[in-house]
Order: sequence, then structure tokens, then C-alpha cells
Amino acid sequence: DNLSARLDKILETGNYAFLAELLPLVVNDLPVDAQARIRSCIAPILSECSYPEHVEAILGECRKAEKPSVEYDRLVNLLAILGEQAADHIFLRLEMERSRSTRLFLISLCVDLGDRMLPTLRKKIAHRDWFVVRNTVHILGKIGSETAVDSLVGLLDHRDARVQREVLSALGAVRGKRAEQILIQALDHKDPMVTRLAAERLGRMGSERALTIFADMIAYDHKKLLDDTQLVVGVVTALGFLGTKEHIPLIEKLAPRATIFRGHAKGELAQACEDAVLRLNGQPVASSRRRRKSPKKWL
Repeated sequence: DNLSARLDKILETGNYAFLAELLPLVVNDLPVDAQARIRSCIAPILSECSYPEHVEAILGECRKAEKPSVEYDRLVNLLAILGEQAADHIFLRLEMERSRSTRLFLISLCVDLGDRMLPTLRKKIAHRDWFVVRNTVHILGKIGSETAVDSLVGLLDHRDARVQREVLSALGAVRGKRAEQILIQALDHKDPMVTRLAAERLGRMGSERALTIFADMIAYDHKKLLDDTQLVVGVVTALGFLGTKEHIPLIEKLAPRATIFRGHAKGELAQACEDAVLRLNGQPVASSRRRRKSPKKWL
């Protein structure tokens, strides 16, 4: 009761920096049996700390704190101790915030909270607004928790392409066998842009399984490579990250001489071929801003 009263007094003064320093010592740095008793004692204080006005004040302190710093880490740890109620409020702020700089701060904070944000994020996966779902997926990818991968599978068929792209990026960021398997399955997706990005993400995550799949698809003239020009671009891009110089003949085989490539698609594949070969030869690849036209060698 004495501890509860002291914490209550600290809360009244708004000394969140001290609270952030004290609570982890009280809650986390005790033997397990003592932790349970202390948590039970101060549960009302923890609950009160989670009220929106207190969470808002802690967010303000986080925003002022330098990152990285001990002070910032303590405040993040305080929010983590406050649990799901605090996490829900933080994400609600993100949903409603109009300032881009504040949104970026809140997204970064969600990532720093890590697995403590997962219950809140799982509730937002089915949100009606595409931008809320995209932010949710982006944070999940940055957190990199493999336990969140299965939550992302259904979103590959989301009505908004921006969400689909974010899902593929998140899976590539999370890595792991489950994420790799989902990306491989996405190579058969009905949307050509999904198949292309899935191939590219597999390349960037260094998937050896994908390298074997792509090499076989090219060697045996897989029908999908004849029907899906976007997938071809994705496969070539992936080979640039996955392959060796021995795979250059496979890239040359996919050069855009086939009749299915016209206009922009032909130029895209030509550029992808050149970039991939440069990477495999250990040479620098020019940024897209410095390019003027597709390389003639591959047209």
C-alpha cells in the first residue's frame, strides 16, 4: 500500500521520467513470486497510467527524448509495462494523426515496442481503411516477428494494391521458412504485380529454394514465364541477388526478344537484365534516377 501511494504521488506530479526509471525496477527486477505480488498491489496505478491523458504525456516525453538514449529506452519500457491499453491508444493516435512527422514518430515507437504491439496490430489487420492496414503491415514487417506471418497471408488478396505491396515487403523483411513459403506460393498469384514483387523479395532475402525454382522455370521454358511478363522481370531481378556468374546465360535466355514484350514492359526487362548481370559481375548498379533509357544491348 505504501508503494502504491508513492507511485500515485509520482503520477500526480507528472514525473514520467522518474516513473519510467522506477517501475521497471519494481516490476521486472524482482524474483518471479515477488513480481506477481507487486503487480497485484500496483495494478490500479498501472491501470491509471494507461489512461489516455497519461499515455499522451508519456508520448510527449518520448518525442522530446533523444533517440537512441537511456531516457527514451526507459519511456518505451514504461509504455511496454502499461500493456495493451497503452498500445491501443498509441495506434489510435496513429490512425487519426494528420501530421506526417508525427505519424513517422508513432510508427517508429510501435516498432520499438516490438512484440508488445502484436495484440493491437492483429486487431487492425481487418480494418476498413486501406492506409490503416498498410501501416499495420509495415509495422509488423519492421518488428520482424515470425508469429505475425500467418496474419499477413490473407492480405495478399486485399482490394488495395498498396496493401498487397506492403505485405510482400513485410514478408521479405521477416524472412524465415514460413515467410519464404508464402512468397513462393505467391508466384502463382492471379495479379502479375504480386508475382513480380514476390520473386523480387525472394531474391532480396537470399532464398536458395527460389534460386532452384527460378533456374528450373527458365531451363524448362515454364509456361508462366511466357504468360506473365511481370514475373519474368521479377525472376531476372531475383537472379541478380541470388545467382552467380554461371546464371548469366539464364538471364540472357530471358532477354526481351520474345514477341510478348512490347513498349514499357520490354524496356523494364531490358533494364532488369542489365542490372542483374552487373550485380553478378560485382559491378555497381546505377540508381533509377540516373537512367535515361533502356540499354540497347538487351533490346
